[in-house]
Amino acid sequence: MATCVFFVALLVGIVDYGAVGIETRSVLALAVFAVLCLSTLAFGLPVHTRRVLIVAALLMLSVFLVVFVQTTPLPGWVPPSPSWAAAAPFSGQTRALISLTPADDRLALVGVALPFGFLMAGLVLFDTDERAMRALQGMAAAGGVIALWSLLQFLFLPDTLVFGEKRFYHESLTSFFVNRNTAATFLGLIALTQFALFWRAAAALDWRWLVQLLDSDSSLLPEQKRLIRRAFVMGGLLAVSFIALMLTLSRGGIGASFAGFALFAVVMLVTRLRRTAERDARHSRRRVAAAVVAIAALLLVFLLFAGQTILRAEMRGLEDSRFCVMPGILAAIADHWPWGSGLASFEDAYAPYHDADCSINAVFKRAHNVYLEGLLTLGMFFPPLLIAGIGSLAFIFVRGLRRRRSYGFAGVLGLAALLLVVLHSAVDFSVQIPGFAISFAAFLAPVVTLCLRPARGGRDARSAG
Repeated sequence: MATCVFFVALLVGIVDYGAVGIETRSVLALAVFAVLCLSTLAFGLPVHTRRVLIVAALLMLSVFLVVFVQTTPLPGWVPPSPSWAAAAPFSGQTRALISLTPADDRLALVGVALPFGFLMAGLVLFDTDERAMRALQGMAAAGGVIALWSLLQFLFLPDTLVFGEKRFYHESLTSFFVNRNTAATFLGLIALTQFALFWRAAAALDWRWLVQLLDSDSSLLPEQKRLIRRAFVMGGLLAVSFIALMLTLSRGGIGASFAGFALFAVVMLVTRLRRTAERDARHSRRRVAAAVVAIAALLLVFLLFAGQTILRAEMRGLEDSRFCVMPGILAAIADHWPWGSGLASFEDAYAPYHDADCSINAVFKRAHNVYLEGLLTLGMFFPPLLIAGIGSLAFIFVRGLRRRRSYGFAGVLGLAALLLVVLHSAVDFSVQIPGFAISFAAFLAPVVTLCLRPARGGRDARSAG
């Protein structure tokens, strides 16, 4: 029951335009934290991921503490924003606050809590290798269905977004999201997961022996049939998701996805050759050659399908408003350093620094760069939070790659997905859209379990907390 609620909440968060409405976010937060609390009371905390749960909870509480400091008058402790003193003659009161938007900041904490809730609930629910693999396969299959729906809607109802009118990006596939870049990050993550599962199923087959069996008209064993069927299903879903990704026309999303695919293929090839070959100069050259061939093959596939995106990149180049506004954002960061301007204050904090040459027809609500926006809104608190989060995930994935032989692919998949999100966050704000944030968090849960889980074990490997 808890698992059903988890996946229904995840699906609602995606389908409802990425859960950009506060009403949707509030309902999802109640649902996922209810699942987390009830599952923890019923089963306890998994011993192997208990530290990850603690780190996730501490990171979430750290953001809450930062927002509390920014939105609470603390005279004598931290200097307030000079904007409040300038507004005093008009408002009739002086507020000694760091944040420019204290009420919005507190409301934004719902969106911050959501991905942490999905990650922690997923770690409690998907606590064994079998459960984690089923969850990962289910997400890949559901993602393929979403990609197929998005593709059909784009081809036959191009002016429709879900069940309403599509107002932006008519030339691009945006799936259930308003922004094509968010759709590209989401579809890239789905395609990468399908690619990893397809690779794992295909690598488990002895293709030479299968060819010999087919030549001799012998029947396949049930396990071989299952692997072949899984490889074909994942291959078909991957093809659909890949085509949908290309139709987003997102330069950053497609480029970041290519980097993730390349990293996964290269590491898997090199690891496989290292385990099956002796470590001499000849096999070292084979590993290098295999890596080069893998990158070249992936690049060729991406180039064949990304023609419109490449043309768009050639025509636009660096003449993009997101690059034009960077000097203004950097100036705003410098003026609000080190305490920041408030979690949800980017629109108000950046407005005085906007250059009219960059555009006067739009209001910039996001920086199109997660790192710059984090420095502006959270100030000196942002770098340690970022390093702790990314560093913890990278450590877990490397550990899984090195220690889990049967499920080592999960560590590589985690690193590739992390690279995809980290790279695209430098040119867009996909991770700030709740629908994608919870999708990424839900994806991380089974991957982390596969990286940290001991070889075998059931729900008896639990701690009461």
